[in-house]
Amino acid sequence: MSLAYSPDRSKPVQLGWYFDTDIPQNLSLMLEQKARRHRDAPGFIFPYPDYRANGSNFSFLGFDELAIEQNAWVNYLSNRGVKQGDVVVVWLPYSVSLVTVSYALFKIGAQAVILDPEFNWKVGYRDLQKLDPRHLVGTRSKLYYSKFFGSPAVGPVNRIEVENPQSKVGSGIRSFKARSTFWEKQGEVTLMRTVGRRCQKATFEHDQLCRMAALYKDWFGLQGGDRCLPGNLLEALLFPAAGLASMMVVDHFSDESYQTAKLVMKAMARFEVALVSGNASFWKTVSLLAVRKEFPREAKFEAVVRGTHYQDCDLDTLNAAMLGVSLNLVFGSYNSPFLACRKWSRRNERKREHGFRGIYLGKPLPGLDVITLPTGEIRWVEEEGASSEVGEIAVAKKDFVTSDEPKLWKRSGVLGFFDHDGELWYCGDTEDAIGTSFGGFCPVRCEAIFNQHPRVQRSILIALQKNGKTRPGLVVETKVGELPKRGVEESRFKAELLQIAADCEETAIVLDIFFSDSLPLEDGGLESVDRKRLSKEYSKRIRL
Repeated sequence: MSLAYSPDRSKPVQLGWYFDTDIPQNLSLMLEQKARRHRDAPGFIFPYPDYRANGSNFSFLGFDELAIEQNAWVNYLSNRGVKQGDVVVVWLPYSVSLVTVSYALFKIGAQAVILDPEFNWKVGYRDLQKLDPRHLVGTRSKLYYSKFFGSPAVGPVNRIEVENPQSKVGSGIRSFKARSTFWEKQGEVTLMRTVGRRCQKATFEHDQLCRMAALYKDWFGLQGGDRCLPGNLLEALLFPAAGLASMMVVDHFSDESYQTAKLVMKAMARFEVALVSGNASFWKTVSLLAVRKEFPREAKFEAVVRGTHYQDCDLDTLNAAMLGVSLNLVFGSYNSPFLACRKWSRRNERKREHGFRGIYLGKPLPGLDVITLPTGEIRWVEEEGASSEVGEIAVAKKDFVTSDEPKLWKRSGVLGFFDHDGELWYCGDTEDAIGTSFGGFCPVRCEAIFNQHPRVQRSILIALQKNGKTRPGLVVETKVGELPKRGVEESRFKAELLQIAADCEETAIVLDIFFSDSLPLEDGGLESVDRKRLSKEYSKRIRL
């Protein structure tokens, strides 16, 4: 998000939100719809030269990096209201030259904080060598650059480490562990980035980094090298620390995120900023902090949980709505409600421990009584003494069922079960479950078994219906270049998948397998496959 603030920090000048250029073209419609819902938000700048759309207080502007010149950026920023003395925060797509933008800001006379979400190291390092180190400072292993201001330099800094966990990039997985180490030398600070056996470094004036380190130490009590901060903590601290933004973007935390969550929530309490995250591990940790009363209970959230928009709700309300499952947020996430949880659970040791039982959610929060029916559906009820807002949300939805006990059990719309440790596992949505004469089938558990195959990108369990009968079928989306040709190759691929199915009791009945290089998505959805459409289409191809 890019905001420019006047010197008195009273009113921001709208600049825009820069998206990574990896975002696919089909996001344009969703972004336009989102723009209509949030007229008072900063403008978007969409980095595609062939897309143009305009709305009130919004501008979707395409640009080609090769066509952008320094003077063009000067004119653009000036037209947006940036003037001498302003402080500008810019989040750049990696295709835009740091030199070009920083020159434009320098020429206007504005102070700059420039962040780069997915920076190409080789290109970035060459650009960095052209810059005056007094303008930009490297702050992270994936190379975020910023100029820190507003706080006087402090004494020597012992050491601050920033660790970047494994990251998923695009459709492929690029796993790496990078550690950046800041340390003090006489008159300078060196940023060293190590990936594998390669080591690269750049040198900056140390007083700039001292300012940042002083902010860390003063606000969060860091004592030199006794803390290791996960990679994306910078976004969580940089904007509010500089007094620049009313929103933090927090995502991609490591599983051991308790200390990180504690620091971020402390920043929220101090700077009265909103929190944005689509990360399930982080949200689960925040819930734990709430239970331990280490969290500002008065903080408010805005989120979309299973299609319902919550505004200015507290953590209790939010947790009751999501039942411990990750969020599909208004800001910060374009994923389906459970996508972040899936990404997190792949890194979670408990999933390897329990195999393909489902997606691990953990134990329900205090104040909620959760049960699973014989059909596998999860239902919950507000216990006596829990937050009254939970009940108000449930009443508003008018979605109650009655059990033998004198309680009103709320339908969650999801399937799951409790293991022997009393911890909850998510197995899919009730509307996606397939009921047959052989029993019920949960999509998440079945699909995870087939997704083991190295040529499978993802698989979708569907209901094949004909003549009043139903049986499960599987539609497989193959990886790029792996779609089998009709005939012998397709038969061999099917045989491999049927062998996987036969080895598991839960999938042994799946006999119908179809292949596709691209699965249809629901209207307005980015990750939600249109299962009903698949079921209707492939049911025509079978005989029962």
